[in-house]
Amino acid sequence: PSGHPDGWHSHPAYKRALLEILDRACAIEYPPPAEMRGRAIVIAASAKSGRSSGKNLEHGHFPGAWATIKELRRLGCNLPICLSYLGFEEFDPALERLVEPLGVSTFNLRWLDWHGDSMRILAGWETKIFAIQNCIYEEVLFLDGDNIPVRDPTYLFDDPAYRAHGAMFWPDLPPNSRAEWLPKEVWDSIGMHKQPEYIDFESGQLLINKRVCWK
Repeated sequence: PSGHPDGWHSHPAYKRALLEILDRACAIEYPPPAEMRGRAIVIAASAKSGRSSGKNLEHGHFPGAWATIKELRRLGCNLPICLSYLGFEEFDPALERLVEPLGVSTFNLRWLDWHGDSMRILAGWETKIFAIQNCIYEEVLFLDGDNIPVRDPTYLFDDPAYRAHGAMFWPDLPPNSRAEWLPKEVWDSIGMHKQPEYIDFESGQLLINKRVCWK
């Protein structure tokens, strides 16, 4: 980067190169795993202490995930629940034994990353998509560890709009249009005109049919 002239990222040739890379990537066919089946709730829940969204979390997101799981079961939700984590610094066998009686399985995303199914970046936010991709279930309701439903969410899997499109997303908190997050240059770089109105969606919960939406 030190050898690039000022303004290189907005140069037309650079944008054309980005679009060519994007088009080539979109043309690749990635067959979905043959073994996907059933429905589940997936939660990424590190128990490692640290800061997140401006908060000091002594036990990571596990207390929130624990409350979410207990409330889901209290509300009568019988869906399988998968807890994902990044290595044993985030979760340990004692916690696995704690959640197992609640019908909760766990899987170590770091183990998957070590064994060839790697991500270029695999940290907090990236675990969401990696967990959805790599769980054995075909239909996934992803919930953040601090996202507690107020009713059994199983009915969402039968929503007509979800059945028609294979995915369901929720809007983020207002303001729903953050121009500073997606300036005109971002739209230009992917070959699209800037939309006058668009709505951010919140990734704390999302519902997806992986077979329908795999690509």
